[in-house]
Amino acid sequence: MSPRFVFPQIAVRASDYNIYVESPETSEWVLAHGYSGAVDRVDSGTVAWLKSGMREGSVSPDVHARLLQRGFLTTRSEAEEQTVVRTALTRHIDHVARESTFTVILSYDCNFRCTYCSQRVVQLKGSKYLKEGMSDEVMDAAFSFMDEYGPKSSITLFGGEPFAPGNEHRVERFLEWVRRRGTPSTAVSNGYDWDTFKDLIKPDVIRQVQITVDGPPEVHNRRRIALGTKDSFWTIISNIRWALDSGIAITLRINCDRTNVEKLEQLTRILIEEGLHGHDRFAAYLAPVQGNGVMKNHEPLFNYGEMYGKLLDAPDAGGCQSCGNHSAGAGAGETPFNTDFLPSMRHELRDCLEGKQPGLSYNYVYCGAYTNLFTLDPHGRLYACWDYVDDPKHAVGAFHPQVEFRDEQLAVWRKRGEEVLMKQCLACPYVLLHGSGCQAEALRQTGNYWERDCQDYSVQFDLAMKAAMGALKVGGRRILPLTLVS
Repeated sequence: MSPRFVFPQIAVRASDYNIYVESPETSEWVLAHGYSGAVDRVDSGTVAWLKSGMREGSVSPDVHARLLQRGFLTTRSEAEEQTVVRTALTRHIDHVARESTFTVILSYDCNFRCTYCSQRVVQLKGSKYLKEGMSDEVMDAAFSFMDEYGPKSSITLFGGEPFAPGNEHRVERFLEWVRRRGTPSTAVSNGYDWDTFKDLIKPDVIRQVQITVDGPPEVHNRRRIALGTKDSFWTIISNIRWALDSGIAITLRINCDRTNVEKLEQLTRILIEEGLHGHDRFAAYLAPVQGNGVMKNHEPLFNYGEMYGKLLDAPDAGGCQSCGNHSAGAGAGETPFNTDFLPSMRHELRDCLEGKQPGLSYNYVYCGAYTNLFTLDPHGRLYACWDYVDDPKHAVGAFHPQVEFRDEQLAVWRKRGEEVLMKQCLACPYVLLHGSGCQAEALRQTGNYWERDCQDYSVQFDLAMKAAMGALKVGGRRILPLTLVS
């Protein structure tokens, strides 16, 4: 008989998938578990006992039983715990791979020339090439492909710029098909030149649009350059208001580097004044600029850890505001701190701590590029990742003039789960929460497809948990109220 059944207490150990987060302001600890999903407040003595391998200090029988029941103590060996995680990953990947999701590029044309654009190489092919958008014949083939491989799956309009002048016929035709299909799409847009598209952009066909604004007007206009004008900022803000009033959700992305991260408070004031912050269909998030274009100077670029560190740096010395107390607004002369810019998982973590959610939900894979995503381009080619388009050597197949798959190139993307998640990342306590990161960024950084891209996820999780716990150092700034306006 196995010793663990005769002497079960001998086999009990601290799980390898425990995540420990401390609030320095309150000396409070939270434990999260990487595969059970448990999130619990604990005292420092319990944490010390677990971290010492149960050799220093002790816990009561009730606490011991609770830790065992929640997964923080386990009778599983290291290999057995990894088997649990591997099984969860395998089941999820097999499940999502059954039906594809889609990104559609109607043309590579764009009315912006952003300083960090990932498609600059495409733009250098010239205006004639960029305006060779998707023909009706190719679009019909795209419809047939999506109907066959994902009849109810999500679709994202991408570019170039999907709502660039000259794309009106393509957008109208595409959205008519979306309406007949009955599955509203999403879009990624610069949010600028929408006047000729407003009769087409309706919530029954486009439920959400991601728009990028990189700071207050003088910063945004310098970084995201609209052709033919020096000022796109206020037009974009106006279009965002129009979309929200029309029932379309807006996600605002702010691409950050060392040159604009300190301007976020100015942008926040504008979002407040324009009635965007706190709107029930408006959300915002930060992302570090990636060196994925033809940028000559990478010096301003930073990672997630430095980005969030600079976000929390105080304009004034000292002070600590509770992230759980949103009762006070940003008054005259006060510097606002926008919690929208913190990692979005803080909402889920707060719900777990407050008992509103039984445990963590999982993000088994970071991106559909390595499970089920196809990007359809104007020339009939299929790509797994929208960061690597308009380059036949990265194509994983075609949908026009006939459907074909390049199995070897497709496997380079679709086998990331097997080659990275289940090998390099398997022992990481965050593996089911982060899913190994962006393969495109890993390729850019290392030259290898199958490398992990951690994105300082432990830093992000720690920050989100501290926000959920109710104490972050924000340097005396006023944490904005989250009162929703509609």
